[in-house]
Amino acid sequence: LFLCARESEHMARELGLPVAAVPELGPQPPWETIKTADDLRRVTRTRMASPSYLSDCMKSDCAVVDAFGPQVIVTDLRHSLGVIGAQLAIPVLSITNLNLLAFMLPVVFPCIIESLCQIGVAQRHAARVFGDVIAIPGLSRFEPMSNLTAENWAVLRQSTREICYLGPIEPSGGDSEPAELVGKRRPRIYFSLGGSNSTVSDLIYVLQKLQHRPEQFVIHA
Repeated sequence: LFLCARESEHMARELGLPVAAVPELGPQPPWETIKTADDLRRVTRTRMASPSYLSDCMKSDCAVVDAFGPQVIVTDLRHSLGVIGAQLAIPVLSITNLNLLAFMLPVVFPCIIESLCQIGVAQRHAARVFGDVIAIPGLSRFEPMSNLTAENWAVLRQSTREICYLGPIEPSGGDSEPAELVGKRRPRIYFSLGGSNSTVSDLIYVLQKLQHRPEQFVIHA
């Protein structure tokens, strides 16, 4: 069962996925407006750590989990699912970008855990927002765990049992490459767009740096 925001339900159905739609926040404000830890804390308390938002997530997600009865849950920044998994003893795997995680950990997640406790979630369950395993769809060379500070680890040790690297996730299907390149060996560049508003400029930067090189590249973005 694929859980998604109501606004994107039609896309999941077009792909033939069994889907359950749940309430979700609108787009994140541009990161350029978030310059300090206080800025991030202020935005977090009105969005991801808002007690009303977390309460809605817990109610809607509990209803879906009760109806569907999953054996395992895979989530991407839907923190209520990590908590529900802890409450019901369902294994939870969280997919995340380690660099983003390191940036958010000291400020964002303590706010989320605090708000979860405010709405009646037990501390031992609220701390499990990442579930049992954090899976990083990348390589340790580019997202080393050494980037995590002692403060980061203090939060993570409360929540998860394991962090693992999955490597880049390639697009599936026969149309992922131009027909003239199928079956030919080319240098590949994996470019993770993430959820930042700056990703278009980042991609343009990469393309500009490559345009004068003689090789032909396949870029998975």
